[in-house]
Amino acid sequence: MTDTVEIPVRVLNETDKAWLMTKEPFGRRFAHWEPKSRVQIPDRNEVKPMHTSVMPRAYALSRGWLK
Repeated sequence: MTDTVEIPVRVLNETDKAWLMTKEPFGRRFAHWEPKSRVQIPDRNEVKPMHTSVMPRAYALSRGWLK
């Protein structure tokens, strides 16, 4: 089983294949495009300022989401 992590993010933009997201509650600082094939956002249809992203721990570490 893959070790996954949940990270609170703000979705700034979305395409068919990727999310533009940041951990910052305001502004666009440190925003990254992440592929939908690697990152899921199960609560995306809800209207709220921050969402929960789910991604593999190794991927989150390599992309700088975790330290």
